[in-house]
Amino acid sequence: MGMPLRVVDYGGNENRDIQALIQEGHRCFFDGQLDRAKALFQRVLQGSPSHPEALHGLGVIALKEGRYKEAIRYLQQAVAENPHFAEAWNNLGFALYKKGRYHEAQEALEKALQLTPREPSVRENVKVLARLTGKKVKAVSPFLSLCMIVRDEVENLQKHLARMKDYFDDVVVVDTGSQDATKTITSSLGARVFSLPWENDFSKARNESLKHARGEWILVLDADEFMDEEGVLKLKEVAHKTDAMGFQLPIYNYNRRQEVGVVNFALRFFRRHPKIRFAGRIHETVEDSIVTLGGTIGRVNIPIHHFGYTDPDALTRKTVERNFPIIEELYRTEPENVQAVLYYAKTKLVTFRDHQEAKRALLRLVGNPRWRGRPGYIEGLLYLGHVFADEKRFSIAERIYEKVRQYDPYLPDALFALGNLYFIQGLYSKALEFLEGILTLEAGKAKTNLVRFSFTDEVLYERLTRSAIECGQIEKAINYGEKLRNLLPDDPNVLHNLALAYFQGGQYLHAETLWREVLQKDSLHAEARSLLFYLYTLQGRSQEAQSVLQEVTTLV
Repeated sequence: MGMPLRVVDYGGNENRDIQALIQEGHRCFFDGQLDRAKALFQRVLQGSPSHPEALHGLGVIALKEGRYKEAIRYLQQAVAENPHFAEAWNNLGFALYKKGRYHEAQEALEKALQLTPREPSVRENVKVLARLTGKKVKAVSPFLSLCMIVRDEVENLQKHLARMKDYFDDVVVVDTGSQDATKTITSSLGARVFSLPWENDFSKARNESLKHARGEWILVLDADEFMDEEGVLKLKEVAHKTDAMGFQLPIYNYNRRQEVGVVNFALRFFRRHPKIRFAGRIHETVEDSIVTLGGTIGRVNIPIHHFGYTDPDALTRKTVERNFPIIEELYRTEPENVQAVLYYAKTKLVTFRDHQEAKRALLRLVGNPRWRGRPGYIEGLLYLGHVFADEKRFSIAERIYEKVRQYDPYLPDALFALGNLYFIQGLYSKALEFLEGILTLEAGKAKTNLVRFSFTDEVLYERLTRSAIECGQIEKAINYGEKLRNLLPDDPNVLHNLALAYFQGGQYLHAETLWREVLQKDSLHAEARSLLFYLYTLQGRSQEAQSVLQEVTTLV
């Protein structure tokens, strides 16, 4: 009978010093330094006597050294503190088995199997003990189902589903009319595949997948999305401990540089229930059905990684060809649908650049008192501020942005909108104040489902650098400029602004080096050349100053 002796760190909210000791204890255990690992876990217990991971670590060490009675004591304490600790149940089962306590061992292993139903070693050990005890193995129902809808997604499925299929107890895929090998690939990956004709209704397709799910909980992903194993394990832990019916998760949207750009929250993780169903032909959600049932909705910081924005041209085609006809129809036929009005306005503004039509739709949205304060209303209000800012009606835009802040004080986009508005008006001190506010804003508390959707880190640090320079806050300018340099190391303008900050701070050697680098990347960069000439003149280096001017003549 085999049993993995593993110490697993699921992460958590423990004190950082304690967590560092736990991590070091794990490392020593795996390196065979058992005495050192034991000392570290005991040190944790001095400050936190019931810490389940420290108890588990001591139990596993005792198990490895053949001290089974001691191992059982530690492991029983660990599962008492954290009944959802699958590895502790797993190892407790083995310790009980070694002491000949087969019935208790089987119960412990069956508990581990309920928590990790796809763990092969646990399944095999349960079967072994069942043969020894003559006790029938309890059937374990799936705990977590992955539900997807797809069409012509071979590449994404091979890239993402193939990596995460084993993290789930049940995988359900509804195909809406693929012409490629999507169904064949999906079946080969172990999913249960169902077909449904596409009827321009995302909710109908989503609900078909929910109908076939077998798990107690459901995670909804698209073919271009991925969740890592750690995230799935954390979801299971959350589900075991909560009374909520569903959770919003952050979706990290990656750009063409494979960096996280926009982050939005969506209700993608919820209990399987016949009355929890998606609503809305597009931008569908189960939120209303959970509210109708009287259930609570939480928010946890376990990210979904979305790669659909890495090809902006493909995204635009998808928006125009598939999504916008549905949005346009809903805008005309469902005037009380706040999401339809919002997405119509956003598409007109961002994709079609039709500012006037977008403005009409946004005014309709914010003029409806029944929608006031809802996430869609707040987002629409922010976009309306952008429209007035584009029209250079800055005072109106400012009042709108302040109203957004009143509704959602934790929305970073509102702070950026105000900071950027002051920046373009040359009010750099106020710009710096609001832009810096973003850096200290508590994450995850915004009411709006989209956060950081109107700016990138690159734009933020560019504005911070230039505002700090204009305010004479050189230390800040250098700090922000270096952060921007890490993001855009080859951008001549980024290097130029950083050089300017170093120059104003009297650090001439840094400034000279950076301006020389700028001119290597862009020999016609007039400001860099002019300021390098000035630097050489200021330092009395007339020959080098003339050389800079001669380079211009040669280039021209």
